[in-house]
Parts: sequence; structure tokens; C-alpha cells
Amino acid sequence: MRYIFILSVLLSVATNQLFGQEKKFEELNPDLIEWGEGSILLASGEELKGMVRFNDKIGIVSYESGSISHSYGPRSIAAFEFYDEKLQRQRVFYSLEFEDKKAGIKRPFFFEVLRDFKTFAVISKVDPVEISEKTTSPGTFMGNGVYFSTGVTNTTIKITQTETIYFLGEKGDIEPYLKLIRKVVDRSWYDREVKKSKMLDDDVLKKYFSEAEIQKMLDFSQKNKLQFEVKEDFVKILAGL
Repeated sequence: MRYIFILSVLLSVATNQLFGQEKKFEELNPDLIEWGEGSILLASGEELKGMVRFNDKIGIVSYESGSISHSYGPRSIAAFEFYDEKLQRQRVFYSLEFEDKKAGIKRPFFFEVLRDFKTFAVISKVDPVEISEKTTSPGTFMGNGVYFSTGVTNTTIKITQTETIYFLGEKGDIEPYLKLIRKVVDRSWYDREVKKSKMLDDDVLKKYFSEAEIQKMLDFSQKNKLQFEVKEDFVKILAGL
């Protein structure tokens, strides 16, 4: 009977691992990203109109118009926009030079305009996903002291993506304000999602807003139970000015 139980455990583990393999990279599936009607302004000055899709997991913009299709990175595009059906709003992006801290050089990145004011703008940059993988082989000691291995390996994949909100000044200064980190941990038995936020420079608000405007933002956030550390809430706070 003991061996029948062990075999049933092995079958259960294998079944769950197979199911996990099927959904393991669902987070990165580009087919889940919807197309939206929009336009692209190439770095050459040429404008393209048609269906646009932005894959922020890898930082690539796709374009389709009839039988024509192309994919572009931030070096090839000056700006693009499209209507996001899921969010029910127009989204506008620009390609801006910014320091790549990992490479130690400046290069273009896609920034989304969250709110455009007369003398400055609040923008957002989403970094490509980072993937790490860890494999373990579970086992247990039997009653006779012999270590028994199931012979099945468990793989945990961690998908991490970081988004940073900045303030863009008149002279082109890009100053960080808030960092948002989202992690999806894909295990054999279950998935887990973690969201964190970190205020990078709270004083940047004082540089771009007056005391009266900041107080208005505080009153609006308290009245509507909004948090400055949550992106969706912060956008609503800015819209309340």
C-alpha cells in the first residue's frame, strides 16, 4: 500500500508540473496584448497610421496596416500613440535619451506621458522583464533512514518588471519620483504576485507644484482615499488639479 501511495503522489506532482509548464510563460505571451488604432512618428520624420501594439515586456512597438507590418525599437521611433481599449484612453509615448545604468551609457527609451502640464510633464518608463529560474529536487527520509527522492524536479520562475515615474522639466531634465515593482512567481503548485512601491524623491513635488497645489492634491487624495504611492491613484490625483 505504501508504494501505491508514493506512486499516486508522483503522478499528482507530474500532472501539476505539466499544467504549470503550459501556463509558465503566459505572462510573456505577446498575443495577449491588444492592438489599438494609432500612429507612429519614425525618427526619419515619416508618419505611419494604422494598428499599433506596444509590448512593454520587451520594449517593442508593432505596426500593421493592411499587408504591411513592422516592429520598432526606441532608436527607430520619435513618438507613437494608440487608443488602449482595455484602459479606455489614448496613450502617448516619446523616445527620450536616458542613462542606462547597467551599461553606463545614454540611449533612447520609451516614456509614456501620464500628465502633460504647461511647463513640465509626468512620464513613466517600464523596463523589460527580468526572468530568473530556480530548480529543486524534493525528497524525504524514509523510516529506515534512507533518503527517498521523488525523481521530479520543481522549477520556480520569477518574472520581475519595474516601472518608474519621472518628472520631465523644461530643459529636458528627467527626475525620478516613484518606483513600482511587480513580481510574478510561477511555481509548480501555485502562482504568487507581489507588488511593491518605493518613493524615490518626495521633494520633487515641491519643485514642480506650488504649496497651494500640493495641498489641493493632499485634500483630493484624502477625500477620495487615494495614495501617492499607487500609480493609478497618483494619475487620478494629478487629474484632480
